[in-house]
Amino acid sequence: MIQWFPGHMTKANREVAAILKHIDIVIEVRDARIPYASANPLVQEWVRGKQHVLVLNKYDLADPVALTHFQQSIPPQMIPISCVATEKGARKRVVLACQTAIQRLAKRHQLAPHALVVGIPNVGKSQLINQFKGRSVAKVANLPGVTRGLMWIKVTDQLMMVDSPGVLWPKLDPPDVGIKLAIAGAIKPDLLDFEQMTVWLLDYVKQHYPDALKNGLGIQANGEVSEIVSEYAHKRGFLLRGGVLDWERSCRALIGAFQSGQWGRISLEGGPIQLK
Repeated sequence: MIQWFPGHMTKANREVAAILKHIDIVIEVRDARIPYASANPLVQEWVRGKQHVLVLNKYDLADPVALTHFQQSIPPQMIPISCVATEKGARKRVVLACQTAIQRLAKRHQLAPHALVVGIPNVGKSQLINQFKGRSVAKVANLPGVTRGLMWIKVTDQLMMVDSPGVLWPKLDPPDVGIKLAIAGAIKPDLLDFEQMTVWLLDYVKQHYPDALKNGLGIQANGEVSEIVSEYAHKRGFLLRGGVLDWERSCRALIGAFQSGQWGRISLEGGPIQLK
Protein backbone atom coordinates (compact mmCIF):
# COMPACT_ATOMS: atom_id res chain seq x y z
CA MET A 1 0.00 0.00 0.00
CA ILE A 2 1.29 3.47 -0.88
CA GLN A 3 1.51 5.76 2.16
CA TRP A 4 0.96 8.95 0.23
CA PHE A 5 -0.53 11.41 2.74
CA PRO A 6 2.29 12.41 5.14
CA GLY A 7 1.89 14.73 8.10
CA HIS A 8 3.27 17.82 6.39
CA MET A 9 0.37 17.67 3.90
CA THR A 10 -2.14 17.86 6.73
CA LYS A 11 -0.30 20.95 7.94
CA ALA A 12 -0.26 22.38 4.41
CA ASN A 13 -4.03 21.96 4.13
CA ARG A 14 -4.46 23.96 7.34
CA GLU A 15 -2.10 26.69 6.07
CA VAL A 16 -4.01 27.02 2.81
CA ALA A 17 -7.38 27.11 4.57
CA ALA A 18 -6.12 29.84 6.92
CA ILE A 19 -4.94 32.13 4.14
CA LEU A 20 -7.93 31.79 1.81
CA LYS A 21 -9.71 34.83 3.26
CA HIS A 22 -6.88 36.99 1.87
CA ILE A 23 -6.99 35.41 -1.61
CA ASP A 24 -8.75 36.73 -4.72
CA ILE A 25 -7.34 34.39 -7.39
CA VAL A 26 -6.49 30.70 -7.10
CA ILE A 27 -3.87 29.58 -9.64
CA GLU A 28 -4.19 25.81 -9.84
CA VAL A 29 -1.31 23.95 -11.50
CA ARG A 30 -1.96 20.50 -12.94
CA ASP A 31 0.11 18.02 -14.93
CA ALA A 32 -1.15 18.20 -18.52
CA ARG A 33 -0.55 14.43 -18.92
CA ILE A 34 -3.03 13.69 -16.12
CA PRO A 35 -5.35 16.73 -15.96
CA TYR A 36 -8.10 14.79 -14.19
CA ALA A 37 -5.96 12.78 -11.75
CA SER A 38 -3.86 15.82 -10.80
CA ALA A 39 -6.97 17.84 -9.91
CA ASN A 40 -7.12 18.16 -6.13
CA PRO A 41 -10.83 17.98 -5.18
CA LEU A 42 -10.10 20.33 -2.25
CA VAL A 43 -9.51 23.12 -4.78
CA GLN A 44 -13.23 23.22 -5.52
CA GLU A 45 -13.77 24.53 -2.01
CA TRP A 46 -10.79 26.89 -2.20
CA VAL A 47 -11.96 28.60 -5.41
CA ARG A 48 -15.50 29.25 -4.18
CA GLY A 49 -16.18 32.97 -4.66
CA LYS A 50 -12.73 33.50 -6.21
CA GLN A 51 -11.27 33.61 -9.69
CA HIS A 52 -9.79 30.31 -10.91
CA VAL A 53 -6.78 30.19 -13.25
CA LEU A 54 -5.97 26.66 -14.44
CA VAL A 55 -2.36 26.09 -15.50
CA LEU A 56 -1.73 22.91 -17.50
CA ASN A 57 1.99 22.44 -17.02
CA LYS A 58 4.26 20.05 -18.94
CA TYR A 59 1.97 20.30 -21.93
CA ASP A 60 4.98 19.58 -24.14
CA LEU A 61 4.97 16.03 -22.72
CA ALA A 62 1.22 15.49 -23.16
CA ASP A 63 -0.58 14.06 -26.15
CA PRO A 64 -1.98 17.15 -27.92
CA VAL A 65 -5.16 15.32 -29.00
CA ALA A 66 -6.02 14.24 -25.45
CA LEU A 67 -5.12 17.68 -24.12
CA THR A 68 -7.40 19.39 -26.64
CA HIS A 69 -10.30 17.15 -25.62
CA PHE A 70 -9.72 18.02 -21.98
CA GLN A 71 -9.54 21.73 -22.72
CA GLN A 72 -12.90 21.54 -24.47
CA SER A 73 -14.43 20.26 -21.22
CA ILE A 74 -13.18 23.18 -19.09
CA PRO A 75 -16.07 25.28 -17.72
CA PRO A 76 -16.19 28.95 -18.78
CA GLN A 77 -15.58 30.28 -15.26
CA MET A 78 -12.04 28.87 -15.36
CA ILE A 79 -9.23 30.70 -17.15
CA PRO A 80 -7.05 27.95 -18.69
CA ILE A 81 -3.50 28.23 -20.01
CA SER A 82 -0.94 25.64 -21.12
CA CYS A 83 2.75 26.16 -20.45
CA VAL A 84 6.11 24.69 -19.58
CA ALA A 85 6.88 26.16 -16.17
CA THR A 86 10.64 26.12 -16.72
CA GLU A 87 10.37 28.34 -19.81
CA LYS A 88 10.25 32.14 -19.64
CA GLY A 89 7.05 32.30 -21.67
CA ALA A 90 5.17 30.77 -18.74
CA ARG A 91 5.45 34.03 -16.79
CA LYS A 92 3.73 36.09 -19.50
CA ARG A 93 0.92 33.56 -19.90
CA VAL A 94 0.20 33.46 -16.17
CA VAL A 95 0.29 37.26 -15.85
CA LEU A 96 -2.15 37.67 -18.77
CA ALA A 97 -4.48 35.07 -17.26
CA CYS A 98 -4.34 36.84 -13.89
CA GLN A 99 -5.10 40.17 -15.59
CA THR A 100 -8.23 38.57 -17.03
CA ALA A 101 -9.11 37.27 -13.57
CA ILE A 102 -8.61 40.73 -12.04
CA GLN A 103 -10.99 42.23 -14.60
CA ARG A 104 -13.60 39.66 -13.57
CA LEU A 105 -13.33 40.48 -9.87
CA ALA A 106 -16.57 41.97 -8.59
CA LYS A 107 -14.88 44.14 -5.95
CA ARG A 108 -12.33 46.88 -6.51
CA HIS A 109 -9.06 46.77 -4.65
CA GLN A 110 -7.10 49.59 -3.12
CA LEU A 111 -4.24 47.12 -2.81
CA ALA A 112 -2.97 44.59 -5.33
CA PRO A 113 -5.15 41.46 -5.57
CA HIS A 114 -3.68 38.33 -4.00
CA ALA A 115 -3.19 35.09 -5.93
CA LEU A 116 -2.52 31.69 -4.36
CA VAL A 117 -0.63 29.02 -6.34
CA VAL A 118 -1.83 25.51 -5.48
CA GLY A 119 -1.43 22.01 -6.86
CA ILE A 120 -0.36 18.50 -6.05
CA PRO A 121 3.35 17.78 -5.46
CA ASN A 122 5.80 17.94 -8.34
CA VAL A 123 3.56 19.54 -10.97
CA GLY A 124 5.85 22.58 -11.35
CA LYS A 125 4.47 25.16 -8.91
CA SER A 126 7.89 26.25 -7.65
CA GLN A 127 9.36 26.40 -11.17
CA LEU A 128 6.46 28.63 -12.12
CA ILE A 129 7.00 30.88 -9.10
CA ASN A 130 10.67 31.22 -10.03
CA GLN A 131 9.71 32.75 -13.37
CA PHE A 132 8.53 35.88 -11.52
CA LYS A 133 11.94 36.80 -10.15
CA GLY A 134 15.45 37.07 -11.52
CA ARG A 135 16.61 34.72 -8.79
CA SER A 136 15.19 31.56 -7.28
CA VAL A 137 12.63 32.56 -4.67
CA ALA A 138 11.04 29.16 -4.07
CA LYS A 139 12.90 25.96 -3.27
CA VAL A 140 12.80 23.71 -6.33
CA ALA A 141 13.68 20.06 -6.82
CA ASN A 142 12.44 17.27 -9.09
CA LEU A 143 10.93 15.53 -6.10
CA PRO A 144 7.51 15.99 -4.54
CA GLY A 145 7.14 17.76 -1.21
CA VAL A 146 10.09 20.17 -1.28
CA THR A 147 8.09 23.38 -0.71
CA ARG A 148 7.25 23.59 2.99
CA GLY A 149 6.06 27.13 3.80
CA LEU A 150 3.97 29.92 2.31
CA MET A 151 6.01 32.59 0.49
CA TRP A 152 4.67 35.97 -0.75
CA ILE A 153 6.02 37.40 -4.00
CA LYS A 154 5.28 40.74 -5.67
CA VAL A 155 4.58 39.85 -9.29
CA THR A 156 3.55 43.31 -10.54
CA ASP A 157 2.19 46.48 -8.96
CA GLN A 158 -1.26 44.99 -9.57
CA LEU A 159 -0.66 41.47 -8.27
CA MET A 160 0.78 39.68 -5.24
CA MET A 161 1.32 35.92 -5.35
CA VAL A 162 1.88 33.31 -2.66
CA ASP A 163 3.31 29.84 -3.15
CA SER A 164 2.05 26.85 -1.18
CA PRO A 165 3.30 23.33 -0.45
CA GLY A 166 2.16 20.54 -2.74
CA VAL A 167 -1.02 19.06 -1.30
CA LEU A 168 -2.65 15.69 -1.88
CA TRP A 169 -6.00 14.59 -0.49
CA PRO A 170 -6.92 11.74 1.89
CA LYS A 171 -8.87 9.43 -0.45
CA LEU A 172 -8.13 8.53 -4.06
CA ASP A 173 -11.13 7.61 -6.18
CA PRO A 174 -11.12 5.80 -8.56
CA PRO A 175 -8.17 3.55 -7.58
CA ASP A 176 -6.15 4.09 -10.78
CA VAL A 177 -5.76 7.77 -9.83
CA GLY A 178 -3.00 6.72 -7.42
CA ILE A 179 -1.18 4.81 -10.17
CA LYS A 180 -1.31 7.81 -12.51
CA LEU A 181 -0.05 10.15 -9.80
CA ALA A 182 2.79 7.77 -9.02
CA ILE A 183 3.82 7.36 -12.65
CA ALA A 184 3.81 11.14 -13.14
CA GLY A 185 6.01 11.60 -10.06
CA ALA A 186 3.60 13.13 -7.53
CA ILE A 187 4.41 10.52 -4.86
CA LYS A 188 7.87 9.96 -3.38
CA PRO A 189 9.69 7.18 -5.26
CA ASP A 190 10.71 5.26 -2.13
CA LEU A 191 7.00 4.66 -1.38
CA LEU A 192 6.13 3.15 -4.75
CA ASP A 193 5.73 -0.28 -6.30
CA PHE A 194 7.63 0.25 -9.54
CA GLU A 195 6.65 -3.16 -10.91
CA GLN A 196 2.96 -2.37 -10.52
CA MET A 197 3.47 1.05 -12.11
CA THR A 198 5.40 -0.43 -15.04
CA VAL A 199 2.81 -3.12 -15.74
CA TRP A 200 0.00 -0.53 -15.71
CA LEU A 201 1.93 1.90 -17.91
CA LEU A 202 3.00 -0.68 -20.47
CA ASP A 203 -0.51 -2.13 -20.74
CA TYR A 204 -1.92 1.37 -21.22
CA VAL A 205 0.67 2.42 -23.78
CA LYS A 206 0.32 -0.79 -25.80
CA GLN A 207 -3.41 -0.05 -26.11
CA HIS A 208 -3.30 3.71 -26.73
CA TYR A 209 0.16 4.40 -28.18
CA PRO A 210 1.31 1.18 -29.89
CA ASP A 211 4.27 2.86 -31.61
CA ALA A 212 5.63 4.69 -28.55
CA LEU A 213 8.00 1.96 -27.35
CA LYS A 214 9.58 1.53 -30.78
CA ASN A 215 9.75 5.21 -31.68
CA GLY A 216 10.62 6.53 -28.22
CA LEU A 217 12.78 3.81 -26.68
CA GLY A 218 13.79 1.69 -29.65
CA ILE A 219 12.09 -1.41 -28.22
CA GLN A 220 10.80 -3.91 -30.76
CA ALA A 221 8.91 -6.20 -28.36
CA ASN A 222 5.18 -5.55 -28.18
CA GLY A 223 3.92 -8.67 -26.43
CA GLU A 224 4.05 -9.51 -22.74
CA VAL A 225 5.31 -6.96 -20.23
CA SER A 226 8.13 -9.31 -19.25
CA GLU A 227 9.38 -9.36 -22.85
CA ILE A 228 9.38 -5.57 -23.07
CA VAL A 229 11.19 -5.13 -19.75
CA SER A 230 13.70 -7.83 -20.71
CA GLU A 231 14.56 -6.14 -24.01
CA TYR A 232 14.92 -2.77 -22.28
CA ALA A 233 17.11 -4.30 -19.55
CA HIS A 234 19.45 -5.88 -22.08
CA LYS A 235 19.56 -2.68 -24.13
CA ARG A 236 20.56 -0.67 -21.05
CA GLY A 237 22.77 -3.33 -19.48
CA PHE A 238 20.57 -3.71 -16.39
CA LEU A 239 21.72 -7.22 -15.58
CA LEU A 240 22.85 -8.91 -12.39
CA ARG A 241 25.60 -11.51 -12.02
CA GLY A 242 25.04 -14.43 -14.32
CA GLY A 243 23.05 -12.36 -16.80
CA VAL A 244 19.95 -12.27 -14.60
CA LEU A 245 17.61 -9.38 -15.41
CA ASP A 246 17.64 -6.58 -12.81
CA TRP A 247 13.86 -6.17 -12.83
CA GLU A 248 13.54 -3.41 -10.23
CA ARG A 249 16.23 -1.23 -11.80
CA SER A 250 14.69 -1.72 -15.23
CA CYS A 251 11.21 -0.76 -14.00
CA ARG A 252 12.57 2.33 -12.24
CA ALA A 253 14.42 3.37 -15.40
CA LEU A 254 11.36 2.86 -17.59
CA ILE A 255 9.24 5.06 -15.31
CA GLY A 256 12.02 7.66 -15.22
CA ALA A 257 12.17 7.63 -19.02
CA PHE A 258 8.43 8.26 -19.17
CA GLN A 259 8.63 11.16 -16.71
CA SER A 260 11.37 12.83 -18.74
CA GLY A 261 9.45 12.48 -22.01
CA GLN A 262 11.62 9.82 -23.66
CA TRP A 263 8.54 7.76 -24.49
CA GLY A 264 7.14 10.63 -26.54
CA ARG A 265 4.07 12.81 -25.96
CA ILE A 266 1.75 10.58 -23.95
CA SER A 267 -1.29 11.34 -21.83
CA LEU A 268 -2.42 8.83 -19.22
CA GLU A 269 -6.05 9.86 -19.43
CA GLY A 270 -7.51 9.27 -22.83
CA GLY A 271 -5.38 9.41 -25.92
CA PRO A 272 -5.67 9.22 -29.68
CA ILE A 273 -7.60 5.92 -29.51
CA GLN A 274 -9.97 6.22 -26.59
CA LEU A 275 -10.72 9.48 -24.82
CA LYS A 276 -12.47 10.14 -21.52
